[in-house]
Amino acid sequence: MRARGKPRRTSPHHDQILLSKRESAEPERGAFYRPLLNAFVTIGVIMVFGTLLGEWFSDTTGFSLPGYVGAMVVAVVFRNINDHVKLVDLDDAAVGLISKFTLGFFLTMAMMSLQIWDLAALALPLLALLAVQVIFIILFTLFVVFPLLGRNYDAATMVAGMLGHGLGGTPNAMANMDALNQRFEVRSERAFLIVPLAGAVLIDIVALPWIVFCMNWGR
Repeated sequence: MRARGKPRRTSPHHDQILLSKRESAEPERGAFYRPLLNAFVTIGVIMVFGTLLGEWFSDTTGFSLPGYVGAMVVAVVFRNINDHVKLVDLDDAAVGLISKFTLGFFLTMAMMSLQIWDLAALALPLLALLAVQVIFIILFTLFVVFPLLGRNYDAATMVAGMLGHGLGGTPNAMANMDALNQRFEVRSERAFLIVPLAGAVLIDIVALPWIVFCMNWGR
């Protein structure tokens, strides 16, 4: 038997194999900056063109839109074209990392900008409304939405997204779904496709312009 505490001897060939594995692993970890930079630059360009599109639409029609709607339109068009012609090599891992960072940053800014002391006089009515809203959306998602979606893992993830959206907005929905999927270590691709599409793209592109049109038309 080999004595405890005695260092294990390895052959020079084995050491060379370990060294080559470490050297080959280093470029893989360090090379992630290029797809990350490509994603950052692409998102920045889309935001610029989206802002210009929104300003042009407002100047042409006289109806003001939220600043991010134009960027969303440009992003939808660009992604569908890029998936076919490959103008830019977008890495899904890089885009996912950026989305997680920006989501956490947005939620932090939203929480820091809350001025709760200004609502002190309305504390009791707000708490009552919040309690009713929480109870309603839990019962609605549990007994209506979850059965309609099929009572599976995708349905549970979308229910988590609806809870976040109903009590906050699309960023809250994404945070809820991400937390649930990290808890069970399984990502629901269907939920992450449907919830942002319905909760952000369709609502912001269709509902918001319609609401703004109605507000401006009534003046």
